[in-house]
Amino acid sequence: MARLEFFFDFTCPYAFLASTQVEELAERCAADLHWRPMFLGGVFRALYGEAAIPTPPAVKLERIKRDLQRWAQHWDAPFSYPQAHPNNSAAALRCVLAAPEHAAAISHRVFRAYWQEHADISDRNVLYSLLEDAGCDAHAVFEASQSDMLRKSLRDDTDEAIERGVFGAPTFFVERDHMIWGQDRLLFVEKMLGGWRPEGVDRA
Repeated sequence: MARLEFFFDFTCPYAFLASTQVEELAERCAADLHWRPMFLGGVFRALYGEAAIPTPPAVKLERIKRDLQRWAQHWDAPFSYPQAHPNNSAAALRCVLAAPEHAAAISHRVFRAYWQEHADISDRNVLYSLLEDAGCDAHAVFEASQSDMLRKSLRDDTDEAIERGVFGAPTFFVERDHMIWGQDRLLFVEKMLGGWRPEGVDRA
């Protein structure tokens, strides 16, 4: 069974779109799917330092907006930006790490809450309710997510992503070595899970 890693942050709309497709893709390809939360702000700090992330020109921002809506309609996954975007997603990401057996359920519930319901996923009470919706022991998961161990685990996983060349979300790894970036490249993920390797393209 091929290993598929899905690096994501809840505040990335393209990661949300990918999350609506990745489980079906993994099942179709008989792949072992690993949900890999990372703090995208930490990735960007590694890339840009303390400088502000460059803002794309208006014409590109408009194209990004249209691109997102095309993909949302293509995947039948409607969404819109929360007014307070971006929330601090660290606590929600740590909850996924705290309950790996519920990683998919928690991730789907938080993604929907953020991108479709515009919930404040940084709010303790909101997050607690979402964990209940995901069918896990909300108290145990939330308390574990606040521990120093889980805080370090999220930092370590984010550092791992950076060391492996991740620069944005979503990012996929097939068999650890082959990196594919972007939900619009799920075709390549599927082909590589099936054994395809493009000639002349180095590993990640």
